[in-house]
Amino acid sequence: MGFTDDLHQIESESKRKINEIVKEVSDIKSDDWSLVVNGSFARHEVTQGSDFDFFILHKPTANALKIKKAIQRINGAAKKAKVKLPSDRGVFGQKFDGSTLISNIGGDDDGNRSITRRVLYLLEGHAITNQKLFNSHRDQLVNRYIQSNISDHQLGLFLLNDFIRYYRTVCVDFEFKTYESKKPWGIRNIKLIFSRKLMYFSGALMVAETAQRSVKRKRQIIIEHSKLTPIQRVQKICGNSADRALASYATFLKRLDDKDVRKSLEKTTKKNQKDNPIFRDLKDEGQHFSAYLMSALQNTYSSSHPIHRALML
Repeated sequence: MGFTDDLHQIESESKRKINEIVKEVSDIKSDDWSLVVNGSFARHEVTQGSDFDFFILHKPTANALKIKKAIQRINGAAKKAKVKLPSDRGVFGQKFDGSTLISNIGGDDDGNRSITRRVLYLLEGHAITNQKLFNSHRDQLVNRYIQSNISDHQLGLFLLNDFIRYYRTVCVDFEFKTYESKKPWGIRNIKLIFSRKLMYFSGALMVAETAQRSVKRKRQIIIEHSKLTPIQRVQKICGNSADRALASYATFLKRLDDKDVRKSLEKTTKKNQKDNPIFRDLKDEGQHFSAYLMSALQNTYSSSHPIHRALML
């Protein structure tokens, strides 16, 4: 079975899992809020131990008590499906006012939570209910990033810079969470190398496609690609040039779906990493993965394409 079959199998199982949860809460409907999924469920990359990362996107006028009850129902459905709930202290499993998505971008109060919500909204967000509300806020966010005064030849640099900022924030955040908050080091390290990197890379590709396009077309491109998973995005833009990278990524997902491998990675620390052959093998594979992504970028865009300069300077 080739890597495309592996990815398809993982995607199918992911959809089955999410449908199992959605079925339990299908009777909860509201015009005032939308159930939005992020993480491996939204990316169709569910493996052993994946969290059900979700949030409630709501209008300012939404009833807080009704949303609280909806979140309790969703948590209950996830537990019934034997799926891990998101961390209590993270950005998921919470509600937030969608109107705040486009405010204070880059400002003093634009912290990790707001950057994470905003970027993941575009790179992996998937609305389970009230697609209309989700789309409305997505379109506003895209219009904020791709402003009407940008010239046709330019990339959507405002958006690209926020993608870069998010990825670097995740890298720095990894050090904080594993050092000061004592979060599992090994498995977070491997995820940073693979899933976080592919998501960021897919976002860079999305922006690369905006070069030499009108403002209207730039916005359409971002919206069209935001509807895809990172894997689908990379496949659509890079074609066969991404085969080696995606084959490497399929290896990562298959190994992460092995209970023994996952347990081994969760026990891996910065001190004992050299003693764990599973961790070392995945780290080595990660080096190849990064090289394959670079090759895909270079084969997709000529050396004169502005995306190369934008990612460097």
